[in-house]
Amino acid sequence: MTNIVMTLLVWICEINPRMKRTSTKLIQYDRIELVKPENRDVLMNDLRQRTGLDIVDVEVGGMDFLRDMAMLRITYNPTDKMTSSIESLTKMPKK
Repeated sequence: MTNIVMTLLVWICEINPRMKRTSTKLIQYDRIELVKPENRDVLMNDLRQRTGLDIVDVEVGGMDFLRDMAMLRITYNPTDKMTSSIESLTKMPKK
């Protein structure tokens, strides 16, 4: 009975989208004109193309208009190939 309950719990965690593992990274972004809210889809597509990551969310941090750059925190779904020691060192703590 215990094995069945444990298997069921693992299965529920696997299919629940809120339980999936995501990673975050900070990025200095140079195309500051795409940081506007109306350009969110273009920003997400540009980041996906540049990084090759499955980006789920983007948060805009500080902006520096003198250097035309913004700090972004991207949230993405990592692949199995990406799990390495450097991946764990560059993660931001979750809120």
